[in-house]
Amino acid sequence: MGDTDIPPAGASIRVTAQGIGAYAGTGDARPEISAVYRIVSTNFSGVRVKAAAKSYQDGRPVTLTADDLTITMNRVAEPLVLGKDYVIVEDSYINHTKKGTARVTLRGIGNYGGEKTISYTIGAKTLLWWVK
Repeated sequence: MGDTDIPPAGASIRVTAQGIGAYAGTGDARPEISAVYRIVSTNFSGVRVKAAAKSYQDGRPVTLTADDLTITMNRVAEPLVLGKDYVIVEDSYINHTKKGTARVTLRGIGNYGGEKTISYTIGAKTLLWWVK
């Protein structure tokens, strides 16, 4: 790939920077840092997310599934699909063990890049009444 080429969406590019001058380090080996970047066509942070309210029932953490989320993008007619267009970052849940407002981060995959943190409501446990 040349200096002026524009990489297509879906491509991965490795960028490497090497220290020179005062940043050349000591000895024969120059310090170097490298990272791989994925080129995406759409920034995931621009999606619209609608999360269903959940209720706290049995003492276990309240997490979201694909059925709880409707995620849309202005230019896309169909809702985005969990596992194809985005993933739920499992270790990002905050305040999801009791009633109130919980948060979780969603990460774009495939044609989508970036992340979006969303909030959802956890309602109180439903009470069941029996009358004799």
